[in-house]
Amino acid sequence: MRKLILIEKNDLPKKEVFGRDFKLENYRKILGINYSQDIYYSAEQGLNPNALLAIAGTLIDGKNFHLYLPKSYPQGDPDLLKKLDYLIDFQLCNNFFNQRLENIIQQENFIRAETKSSIQEINIKTEQSQCLIGCRGAGKSTLLAEKAKYLLDKNIYPLLIVASFNKNLANFRLQLENSQLSKLFFLPPDEAIRRNLNAKYMLIDEAAAIAPLQLLELIRKYPNYSLATSLEGYEGSANYFLIKTLPQISKNAEVIYLSESYRFSNEDHLASCLNAIFCRNYHYKIDTNTSIEEINFRPVNQKELFENEYLLGQIVALLSKAHYRNRPEDVKFLLDIPLQILVVAENKLGQIIGICQTKIETPLPEELISAVISGLSRPRGRILMQQLLFNTKNPAWGKIQIARVCRIAVAEEFRRQKIGANLIKKTREILPDNCQLGVIYSFNEEVQSFWLGNNFRQIWKSNQARSRNLGESCVLLQN
Repeated sequence: MRKLILIEKNDLPKKEVFGRDFKLENYRKILGINYSQDIYYSAEQGLNPNALLAIAGTLIDGKNFHLYLPKSYPQGDPDLLKKLDYLIDFQLCNNFFNQRLENIIQQENFIRAETKSSIQEINIKTEQSQCLIGCRGAGKSTLLAEKAKYLLDKNIYPLLIVASFNKNLANFRLQLENSQLSKLFFLPPDEAIRRNLNAKYMLIDEAAAIAPLQLLELIRKYPNYSLATSLEGYEGSANYFLIKTLPQISKNAEVIYLSESYRFSNEDHLASCLNAIFCRNYHYKIDTNTSIEEINFRPVNQKELFENEYLLGQIVALLSKAHYRNRPEDVKFLLDIPLQILVVAENKLGQIIGICQTKIETPLPEELISAVISGLSRPRGRILMQQLLFNTKNPAWGKIQIARVCRIAVAEEFRRQKIGANLIKKTREILPDNCQLGVIYSFNEEVQSFWLGNNFRQIWKSNQARSRNLGESCVLLQN
């Protein structure tokens, strides 16, 4: 069993400390590596929740994760300072996430994650396409290697093994016998697409790390396949895979979710703590018998989220299910970043059916307004305000308070029943009369129809798509 242990600064060793000797923003470089010694992690320069979760997944069984977490940050929490709008006082920030983290580590009982598939129940000995999805340590890559052995025993080869990172390919090789390696190709995604290989079967490790269009092209070119992917370390791309890509490739594949650990005990303290900290114990469920008349639309504040684990877990689960751009740090920002308005749609059982998250953008100084309009400055934050200033050249937008809808999500079973519209309506009621409500989104016709139907008008639309996967940026304001 692994343990997550809080330590003092003086307990940190003289070298090999994450966050001090190894910059946390470089954490992706170690994904795929297994650490066979205790890990020491300093949060003195910020906790960096994304790095914490990913690095913890590299620790082998029987070792401990030692965390130094300062009691306070006199000059502001570095994690929050990076997100806080320019000129907003850091003392307005909460410290709920770190307090909650300490409380969870120190308690003995956890809400255990609901097991979707046990490793012992999975039949990997099949030629059927399979998608193995789970957290680090769930045994995905091991199962993928077992599938390779099965296929080789059935004289199904050559096999094509694809991964974005060399370390994943190297780890895969280590799980096979030397005599088997001559029957396999090991290639990165772009090379596998470029070459015309006579591969009988393709196995993809860490599929979420591959660009969506590349992944779809790989599967089109090599239709006999199985893949595995983690949900940590790739942030938005992992959720994009789950929400956007997986539905396109899973029609002829068995999708297997692994929430039970393969490498670690179910009582693993480190995994249990992290699951609780990042609200991964809540698999979103809702009573579909709820009538619209029974739904209560109400605001919730961050203190209520801090004190109500069930409420927080439901909101995080719903947002994760509805939006592909999710990161572990989102839980911290939800709890601690100031100037947010949260409105939920709640049934009589206390279940959250919908949520609208809105960020308040405060006025800018006169000199900054001019600099933004001319393109000479882009102060941190105030995303909607800056888009309005730069694209309309109207300085008035920098002198008022603007409320930007960041996220709005409704449970799938309750969509197209005016839940979203009522969330917007309740948000508008809470805002001051002189506060302008608006939104920025990537264009698609269905989303546009929703906003226009709720009395929003388009102010600006870009001339080109934001990326290969997203439409043009649009700015809308409510009349």
